Amino acid sequence: MKESINEHDMTKKMMQVMRGGYKPLLKEEEEPNTEDMEGIDPNENQETKAKEGMAKPPREGRASLIQLDGSYFELDKNDHRFKALQKVLTDRVSQAKITSIYISDPEGLVINGVALNFSDNSGLYFTLARSEPNILVSSENVQGKLNIEVQTNLQLFWDGILADTMGTSQYLYNERDDKQAKDANEQG
Repeated sequence: MKESINEHDMTKKMMQVMRGGYKPLLKEEEEPNTEDMEGIDPNENQETKAKEGMAKPPREGRASLIQLDGSYFELDKNDHRFKALQKVLTDRVSQAKITSIYISDPEGLVINGVALNFSDNSGLYFTLARSEPNILVSSENVQGKLNIEVQTNLQLFWDGILADTMGTSQYLYNERDDKQAKDANEQG
């Protein structure tokens, strides 16, 4: 049963707060009892969250349209895989540009990019994730036939990438090339 609130009393409390008398009106989540946390290092919890947390934001462009855990790290734009994917994409969708690529072990691949970027506040921002069969799109101030055509071509490109698992293995994480990058990502 819902607790009834006396509006007059609540108004009085709000007026007291506005006049400078602070008393919390809403109960928030209680602070943890420090006595119960003896023997627990608070820094250890933060380090664990950082490792299990989110991937670092991209150096260029927008963040992915899906959440990436801490196992993902961004490929350098000079990496041969980045350049190869950019070429394959622009051959298929000339209006599209890759802004960042994230990989993780095993077989995680996320491509972020933009198409139809005519000004600072417009564009078709996309994320292609190996875990998602469909492209993820955020269309800002872009409408019409060209928008639909580019999205269709991006989906066809992505369908081809997902269908050719042997051909896409060249873009994925490999121990030889990525061990140092992954370690640097975890430390910094």
